[in-house]
Parts: sequence; structure tokens; C-alpha cells
Amino acid sequence: MKCPNYLSENTIKKGHLKNNKNSHPIKRYQCKECSKTFTNNTSKDTFLQKRPDLNHKILVLYCEGNTLRGIARILKTTYKTVVRKFKFMAHKAREMHLKQIDNKEIVTTYVQFDEMETFETKKTRPLGIELAIRAKTCEILSARVCRIPMKAHSVSPRIKNEYKKVTNRKEGMTDMFLEVSKCLDADRSTLVCDGLKENVTIASDICDESLIQSYSDDYGKLWKINHTCAKLRHHLSRLTRKTWATTKRMERLQMHLDLFIAHQNGYIL
Repeated sequence: MKCPNYLSENTIKKGHLKNNKNSHPIKRYQCKECSKTFTNNTSKDTFLQKRPDLNHKILVLYCEGNTLRGIARILKTTYKTVVRKFKFMAHKAREMHLKQIDNKEIVTTYVQFDEMETFETKKTRPLGIELAIRAKTCEILSARVCRIPMKAHSVSPRIKNEYKKVTNRKEGMTDMFLEVSKCLDADRSTLVCDGLKENVTIASDICDESLIQSYSDDYGKLWKINHTCAKLRHHLSRLTRKTWATTKRMERLQMHLDLFIAHQNGYIL
């Protein structure tokens, strides 16, 4: 057993510790170099966490259509505990996804991408989700949240122009394609989207135009990306239509998407 402080393997067993959460004893070790004691849990990122057994349960429940307050009721814990663990697991899921991309664990030659629309607090603050998937396995390659132009008819043109200054759809698509480009087989890759002119225009500014194909009103060829969008609407409480649950912060929606990517792609956190 390697010492987490001195990084030495010159260690010996030093009895057991009593676990406050259950009756199982934990083996304790001592380093001969620094004389400090430690256990198997000392080097884990859940060290000193309260109720680490709830982490995976919260991930699964939150990616199956439940709300944070609903999860707190199901697990019989406090809302603050659920929010704290949600943030921890989202950060861990994001790191795992970037690690999978950098290590070339996901490589594909056929990518479908599209945009979903939702809102932050109210419909006069619309958000877009730039989504890209590996069509063969439905693995999500990237999902980036951005602000899109306001389309509400009840809002004055002045407010629309003011909101237009904070829109960053092109930046969101750029971030998405930077992640997707690391997963592509550069010699023979294809990027497929719907016939929306804006999608093709922005994508061609970022990627090689010869790699992009668009299909208008052809549901069969874009079934995988449409099915993934439908799953997001069904499994993420923030995106479900006609619900009490809404996104109150753009950053939290991104964290929720990062959790779903880990859940959908089967990462072990």
C-alpha cells in the first residue's frame, strides 16, 4: 500500500478503524518513512465526504427525470446535500468525459449534430444546446449551452436588440466542434445536420465545408440525433416541457448535461 503523503510503499498494517456509517472495520496502514497513518479511502476524492454512498444514486436519479428536491425526498436527505453532491458528480463527470476524448477512447467517422432550445427562468431568456453524437452508438460527444436570439413576439424590438448583445451561439458551436474534432478520424469523417441554413453556415466557418452534409425534412437519416434530443427532453427535468422544473442558471444546465453524458456513455465515476 502506497503512502499518499510520502508516496512510499514502505508501509505496514496498523490495526483497524471504526466506520461511523456502518459496522465494517477499515484497515489502517502506517508509513515507515513519515510515520503517518492512512486507509484505502485517504487517497480517494470522496475522502471526508458525508454519505459518499449517495453520489451514484443521485447521478442515476437526476438522469432519470427526477428533480433535486424530489431526489432529496426519495433518499430522505436534505436538499443542500443533494445540490452539493450534484455539483461534485457533475465536475467529476466533466473531467471523465474530457479524459475519454483526450485518450482517444471515442473515435468515429460519422457525427450528427443539432441544436435544442430551452430557456433560463423564463421564455424571454432563451438558451440553446449544441449537441453532437456518434450515430453508430448514440454516444454523446459534446453538449454545450449557449445563449440564442430572443424569438418571443410579446417582447419589444429594443429588448431583443439588447439581449442580442449577450448571445453567443457561435462560441457554443465552436466549443462543441473543438471537442468533436478530437474524436474524428480526419481522413474519412462526415458531419451531418438538418437543412437549417444557420447550422450549415456556422459549421462551415469552423470545419471543412466538404465534411458537412445537410438533409432537409428527412427524418430517417437524422433519426439518431432526434432520438437523443427526445431522450434529453424525457430524462432531464430541466428540459421537460410543461413542468414546474425550469433552469434557473445556465451553468447548472451545463452541469446537468455533463452528468447525463456520463450516464449515457456509461462512464464509471
